[in-house]
Amino acid sequence: MRLFDLLESFCENLLSFAGCFLVGMAIQRAQGFPDNNSIRDNYNKSVKGLAMTAVRSSVPDVLVTTYLQMTQRAQFCPAYIQRDDVTMKLLTEPDIAFYKSLYAGVGQELRWRDRLLMSEAELKAALTQPGTSIYVMYVADNPAGYVELVKQGREVQIHYFGLFPAYHGMGLGKHLLSYGIEQAWAQGVDRVWVHTCNLDSPHALDNYLKRGFQIYKLHRYPMPERYY
Repeated sequence: MRLFDLLESFCENLLSFAGCFLVGMAIQRAQGFPDNNSIRDNYNKSVKGLAMTAVRSSVPDVLVTTYLQMTQRAQFCPAYIQRDDVTMKLLTEPDIAFYKSLYAGVGQELRWRDRLLMSEAELKAALTQPGTSIYVMYVADNPAGYVELVKQGREVQIHYFGLFPAYHGMGLGKHLLSYGIEQAWAQGVDRVWVHTCNLDSPHALDNYLKRGFQIYKLHRYPMPERYY
């Protein structure tokens, strides 16, 4: 009976994902955006090509930024995991030192620099501005990652999102992203968006696409000096 229940659950999840994917593709075509697969293939080719020509610290010469969005909640394909030791907590009064530990812990290997270059006053202003919410993932009461949302008007940006390296490969990334998207749509907005780049985790883009985001823009810039 347990095997049957597992198979039934798998089939339900597969059908749910397929439904979200078809809804997203229909919306993408109706809005005249390029096909995800063609953009992702070009993106991957660009990233591989840039990696071959990197000259300093294995950092490519060009920053490739991919912008993704959901314009309807029906596009959302959540993927939660069932673990009793995983909890999510809203950071109600951001502690600057604790936030920096989250930011550095998630972003050190990804060359996150922006928030570390801000003064304490600038960072506090950014974290406490209206519309900003930060959710921390805990595994067995230990911080494992976080997602930061910024609401402006009728849209929410997933401003930062990621896990500490020690928690990679456990399925926690899809759980954390799903939670963040759920909280974004709960704010009654018309659009949720995010961007990723070729300095991010190689799994980031696939995670966004599997959760229902659609690519709508791709930009290439000379790599900023702060990322070297």
